[in-house]
Amino acid sequence: MSDSSALIESLLRTVANDEPAMARAIESLDAQGRRELEGVIARFDVRDREELSRKEQVTATGMLKRIRKIETPTLELYNKVLDYLDLNASSKLEPAELELAVEVLDAFTGIASDNEVYSEYELELLLAVLRNLDASNTGRLERDERARLRVRLEEPRVFWKDEQYSNPLVREILER
Repeated sequence: MSDSSALIESLLRTVANDEPAMARAIESLDAQGRRELEGVIARFDVRDREELSRKEQVTATGMLKRIRKIETPTLELYNKVLDYLDLNASSKLEPAELELAVEVLDAFTGIASDNEVYSEYELELLLAVLRNLDASNTGRLERDERARLRVRLEEPRVFWKDEQYSNPLVREILER
């Protein structure tokens, strides 16, 4: 078992009783889906111990609850979104990065739909927003890009209306 698989097994033990539907979804993932899930879960192993502490497990589970279906394409998109919010490209969400991720995910939740979780489609839209904001084209948001995002997210509905008209990446997805 690889270290990353140990992370999945650790999380599975935690969610088996509290989140049985999540546990079943995780268990049904194919090899690619497990790799994507490992990428998400490993972001919370900030101590690099290949095992999540109780607090890290709660955080990882909470972040996984934000997606409607734990499936390979959704996890792949979720990893890409989290890449933009991993400010130092460490593949870990350190406290300030986690705060930003929660802030962005909370603000964007419900903008494109009337629910509190992300579908594959909604993650595509969020990724398009982040890509468009990434003027430096680094694959993560720089300080000024984060500041601009935070200001714009103060009024999420206005922000979303603007994105629908001004962001060519969002328009492309909406026109499909």
